[in-house]
Amino acid sequence: RHSSGKHTAAILFSFRSDHLLRHLESLHRRDLLARIVIDEAHCVSQWGHDFRPDYQGLGVLKKRFPQVPLLALTATATASVKEDVVQALGLANCLVFGQSFNRPNLRYAVMPKTKKCVEDIDKFIKGNHRDDCGIIYCLSRMDCEKVAEKLQ
Repeated sequence: RHSSGKHTAAILFSFRSDHLLRHLESLHRRDLLARIVIDEAHCVSQWGHDFRPDYQGLGVLKKRFPQVPLLALTATATASVKEDVVQALGLANCLVFGQSFNRPNLRYAVMPKTKKCVEDIDKFIKGNHRDDCGIIYCLSRMDCEKVAEKLQ
């Protein structure tokens, strides 16, 4: 809620858009832009340089709205990625909070990649983790979509 008692809206965009900036400016003029939050902020560093340059363009938000608090969140940034994110987003004199990457509730499994890797993954899940949650890392978005489709 805004301090006026009115409800606020969350807007999620993963790319820079002139239309979005105009909308944010309109909210800001009416004192309705309470904060800017960038989730998965490591993408600004890892992908912003070549994969999706618009992530690097998110730095314009702090320049356009310098008085609006900006919160950048990630659970996977190394020290150099943190520095890169801070610089790319224009967050001079910011506070950085961190904790260990060690998550005792997580287990990791590395499997050899065969020609039937998706079938192997399917067998592994059905044989060992039918009711569990998990993450499968792929090299590209297209690979992720193909694997997800085959595992449905």
